[in-house]
Amino acid sequence: MKRKLKWLAIVLAVSVLGFGTALLLWPRDRITAESYKKIRIGMKVAEVEEILGGAAMDLGDALALYTSVVAKSGKEPLELDSSQHNPDHEFTNDDVKIWVGREAVITTMFDRKGHVTAKILQRGRLAEPNLIDRLRDWLGW
Repeated sequence: MKRKLKWLAIVLAVSVLGFGTALLLWPRDRITAESYKKIRIGMKVAEVEEILGGAAMDLGDALALYTSVVAKSGKEPLELDSSQHNPDHEFTNDDVKIWVGREAVITTMFDRKGHVTAKILQRGRLAEPNLIDRLRDWLGW
């Protein structure tokens, strides 16, 4: 009996340690207001991708995601930040790149040479949080 209890304690300790390590080392969301501030007009697509952690969605995929979130929740999931750099002209779907994070959406518009000409930050939740993200929210990390 003592031997089983000892093994149970070891397995429990290793599980808690492993889960705690995963919680601390799990990648953080890079789509934030701080990342948005790092994006400068004139940056190239690759520089923005480096800041935001990867390739963006195109406009069609982002609109499909937005539509599904509105259909599920029945309400507007995003709010526009008042301090935006608004575009001066119309853009085609190929000029717009969208990065969706847990609590924000960053939209950038590019010129024909691939340089940022405008950017928009919208706060809200389009992406579903996973278990680690929910635990971080609960713990306030």
